[in-house]
Amino acid sequence: MASDNPNEQNSPQGMWADAEQFIRDNDIHYVLKSGKYFVWRENEWIAIPPANFKRFFPGWNKDFAETVTHSMESMGRVHKDLTYSYRDLPNGDYFNMVSRKNWLKPAEGQHHWLFDVLMFTLGGGKDENIEHLERVITYKYMHPEEFRLPCLLIHGEGGIGKNLLVDKILHLIFDGQTVSLLSDNALGSSTASSKERRLR
Repeated sequence: MASDNPNEQNSPQGMWADAEQFIRDNDIHYVLKSGKYFVWRENEWIAIPPANFKRFFPGWNKDFAETVTHSMESMGRVHKDLTYSYRDLPNGDYFNMVSRKNWLKPAEGQHHWLFDVLMFTLGGGKDENIEHLERVITYKYMHPEEFRLPCLLIHGEGGIGKNLLVDKILHLIFDGQTVSLLSDNALGSSTASSKERRLR
């Protein structure tokens, strides 16, 4: 059965098999509190009310919808509520809207030499600065739930690669789940003493 055109089958067993395949093909979850299906589309979870589901899947009908719902329950895809978390959730009561499925996966072999040049300029040519940058990025990739890591505060004139690192490289690695902004936009206007502390 085509994933976007479920058809009612004569055999109940056939309908159950089609429903499970349909769920896997479209990566569907249902959240009870919102009363909506959540479908992975174009790199994000799209919330679709049941009344509008047929618009996205023309072959959708009442019998197939009931079968899909029962199949989702047995597959652990029906949740009480949703949340946003980088932590592994203890059970399926909550549907996690945060997805790491499209984060870049490390590959074997040598990285591009331009990455070394970028780290060198960002670290001011100091080995300890370069190592700190690489360790923070690596640890954040391996433990995205860790919010106690210090923010990377990179100083320097324009053109040393700050925007390239955050807006391009990290944006690509973390599948767009990054934010870059000026310190005053994050912390508000600063006094001279607070600025001095951030520079140290």
